Amino acid sequence: MRVGRLVVGVIVMLAVGTDATSQELETETARLPATGTIVVAGGVEYQTSSEGSELATPLVVEAGLSRRWEIMVEPVAYTAIRPFHGPAATGPGDLEATMIGRT
Repeated sequence: MRVGRLVVGVIVMLAVGTDATSQELETETARLPATGTIVVAGGVEYQTSSEGSELATPLVVEAGLSRRWEIMVEPVAYTAIRPFHGPAATGPGDLEATMIGRT
């Protein structure tokens, strides 16, 4: 069941079709999307530490509302947190929404 969810997450990431030269998530810039434009990006993150590992499939959707305003929604479609000690967690991750304005 877990492998099936992971496969679906990877397929969604590949279907989004982003430029693989850099990850767009968490990159804030003064250049906002044009009014009415929607930008969709995604990625797969895998982290390890001395305490365990974490896998996540974050997405980002940006919408240009005007020349000076955009809204960005960043859901994590799937996350798996696997500590070496203690309970593990698997399922959808956080949802972050940000309104960005330029003066």
